[in-house]
Amino acid sequence: MSIQWPRFKAFRTIEELEQKLLYRNFSTRLIESRSNFKIAVIDDEPFTPLDSLRRHHYDIMSMNDIESIDSLFRYHIILCDLNGVGLNLSPTLQGAHLIHEIKKSYPEKIVVAYTGGGGSSGMLEKSIQYSDYYLVKDANVEEWQQTLDNAISDLANPATVWKKLRHRLLDAGLTPYKLAVIEDIFVKNSESGKTLSLSDLEKESEKLKIPSEAKAILTHVVVDVGFEIARKYMNGGN
Repeated sequence: MSIQWPRFKAFRTIEELEQKLLYRNFSTRLIESRSNFKIAVIDDEPFTPLDSLRRHHYDIMSMNDIESIDSLFRYHIILCDLNGVGLNLSPTLQGAHLIHEIKKSYPEKIVVAYTGGGGSSGMLEKSIQYSDYYLVKDANVEEWQQTLDNAISDLANPATVWKKLRHRLLDAGLTPYKLAVIEDIFVKNSESGKTLSLSDLEKESEKLKIPSEAKAILTHVVVDVGFEIARKYMNGGN
C-alpha cells in the first residue's frame, strides 16, 4: 500500500506580487497624487525648500523638534535634519538617534536624512545606516522633488511596504504560518485590485488568534499607508 502524504496549501508570497509587470509601472502614476502623502520635516532652522515643494503639491508640515516619536504617527514621510533636533532623546547623536527611533517604531515610514554639515562622522554614518534616503541640506528643489517622488513610489507600492512589515509582525508574536496566511490573502486581494480591509483583518484575527500587538500593526498599515491609493491606480485610476 502506498503512503498518502497530506497535502499542504501553497501560499502566495509578496515576491510573486512584486514580479507582476503591473507593479513595475503603477507607482510612477502616483506622483500625480503627491498631496495624498503627509510629510513632516524636523529642523530647528527654516527649511529652505519648503514653500517651493508645497507649490509642487507636497503636503508638508514643518516642526522645530518633537517631544515624542508618537507625534509622527500620521505622517508617511519624515525629513529629518541631523543637527539641533532630537535633543530630548539624545543630546549626543541628535537627529541620527531620532531617525533610529522612528524606524524602530514605524519601519514602514520613509525617512530622509539631511545635513548642512557639522556633527560627528559617527552621527553621519548612523543616519545613513538607519534612513531610507540621504541628501545634503542645500540640495536643489529638483533633487528634493526626485527624492520625495521616489519615497512616494516606495511607500505606495504594497509589495515594498509588506516586505518591511514581515520582521515587525514576527517580533510582535505572529507565527510564520499565520504570517503566510495573512500574506496570501493580501497578495490575492492586491492582484484583483482590492485591499486587505479591516473586515478581512477582523475575520482572520478571530480565526488565527493573531496577537493584539500584531493586529494593531496590521490595522495601522491597512488604514494609514496608502493601499487604497495604490488600489485606485492599479485599476487605471478608476
